[in-house]
Amino acid sequence: MKTESGDVLFADQVGVRSDQVSGRTWGEQGKTRVVRRAGNRCSVNAIFAISNRGRRYVMVFSESFDAKVMCRFLVGSSGTSSGRST
Repeated sequence: MKTESGDVLFADQVGVRSDQVSGRTWGEQGKTRVVRRAGNRCSVNAIFAISNRGRRYVMVFSESFDAKVMCRFLVGSSGTSSGRST
């Protein structure tokens, strides 16, 4: 049996929106606090990975994260690893 010297990727995906309200708000008891935000909304997604050899890979995209996006990321990251298996 022949072993290949490939990379193992540890990946995480994140989505960020411009209208996302983070943190807590405070107001008088019994009165609902209104949080103002921008009228224009936009969102961006990204996937980050690091290999067991310390190589970093990043892809930013605007569509929803699905299997096609993941495959595109894997194909792109494998093309930059000098022909080794990922």
